[in-house]
Amino acid sequence: MIKYDYKKTIDDLNSGKIKRIRFCVKNYSHYKDCIIERIEDTNYKGKTFIRIDVKLTKDSSENISFLDVFKDDYKMFNLGKKGSFSLRQIWSEIDILELDKS
Repeated sequence: MIKYDYKKTIDDLNSGKIKRIRFCVKNYSHYKDCIIERIEDTNYKGKTFIRIDVKLTKDSSENISFLDVFKDDYKMFNLGKKGSFSLRQIWSEIDILELDKS
């Protein structure tokens, strides 16, 4: 398994070098197939903007979107009694399953 540097991975996502990251949280089956995806979208006035979509579960109950850049201090992972954590806080427990570069 390749180990990715957190800061470089998020910088590459925010700058558009990475389009999509598919990952899982080790030893936590609830987060076994998560996706972070950079999407170029257009609003009703025709203005283009960047949206970072995070899909943590298949049922869409834990989807999150960020405008322009990924907010790495946002606590999106609820690990029960352990508490809530940001991606940065649990990076050592992340396995990258797929990484799509632009």
